[in-house]
Amino acid sequence: MARIAVIDDAIHDRLLPQPVAERYCLRDGVFDRAGPCGETGLSHGTLVASVLAQYAQAYELISVQIVGNWFETRRCPSGRLCQALDFCAEIGCDVVNVSLGSKRLSGGRGMAPAIRRLARAGIPVIAACSNTFHRTVPAAQPGVLGVVCDPAQHLAPGTYACVQNPYLGTGYIANYELTLPGLADAHRSNSLAAAVLTARVNNLLGCSGASRDGLAAALCAGAAVYSSPAATPAGVDCASVPVVYLAGVLHDQPEEQIALLDLFCDSGYEVLGVSDRRLSQDARFLDRAAVGHGPAREMQQRLCACAKVDLILVFAPFDWFSALDWDGFDADAAAIVSAADASNAIPMGFARQQYAVSRRSDAQFLYHYLLRVL
Repeated sequence: MARIAVIDDAIHDRLLPQPVAERYCLRDGVFDRAGPCGETGLSHGTLVASVLAQYAQAYELISVQIVGNWFETRRCPSGRLCQALDFCAEIGCDVVNVSLGSKRLSGGRGMAPAIRRLARAGIPVIAACSNTFHRTVPAAQPGVLGVVCDPAQHLAPGTYACVQNPYLGTGYIANYELTLPGLADAHRSNSLAAAVLTARVNNLLGCSGASRDGLAAALCAGAAVYSSPAATPAGVDCASVPVVYLAGVLHDQPEEQIALLDLFCDSGYEVLGVSDRRLSQDARFLDRAAVGHGPAREMQQRLCACAKVDLILVFAPFDWFSALDWDGFDADAAAIVSAADASNAIPMGFARQQYAVSRRSDAQFLYHYLLRVL
């Protein structure tokens, strides 16, 4: 029987058809074994466990509590998520459901080792995107099955579809039904949608005989069809988040790109990067090939809307600029930093703020340079 670990607040199992098999609570930086829970009110973890109970078969429920009451705090420090993921690798679980997350993408650096450890152990991690639909860790991290809900409920309850969202870093969308008595489901929740995919993963591993290596293919084979396109963000103020296009600068140096984001991060800034240099292992980076199509104006709107950050850096070669559709682009909404010795300069119409640096500029130089000009 599979053991499903749910990282959340406390699960009040008196409201559930199945008791919690094991309870652990993070207190003073240490996970302690907890006794039975006598609470009967609704908690976030209880709702997640309720969805699991509807759609999962033959499993043991493990409560890994890292916050007191999610409905009161609405905040989960990334350090606690790091500890919880590491702890799940120690207690012999088969599936990990992460109902909470952090919009501070820099926190993903600390989670990455635990996620890799779980992956090596063959333990799938399913995580929810934030309910504000901002890029979230660990949901946007490689090796994690990131999930969003189906707000329009095109999908039948209990089903999911494979829908890649390069901006959010998620790969699945799911719908669910709540059956707890006296509960009015006023809005769709990504946390509860993630429980649908967790249930499916559990059923595939435990009942259908799917191998862990073939899990992604099995999930794809059992997915529903979802054809509703994502809407373009409306009313996004692109001027509120500086977007800097680095033309021909660091675009072929992934280590320096990461170092530049780390310098901002270590100074308290949250930065989103767009790159094509195999940086998908870092949730702070979006794949330029996946987002760099269509109108530049729409791409920039989506970049500004998808994450809670202070700055967006787009690393690109010169030919990318000429291939992108710049019709209707707000030239005041971006800045371009290009190599001063480039033979093919960027046309002035792309942006009002243009700066030139040496092609050999490194992360340290660019960090201090951008602090001065932005």
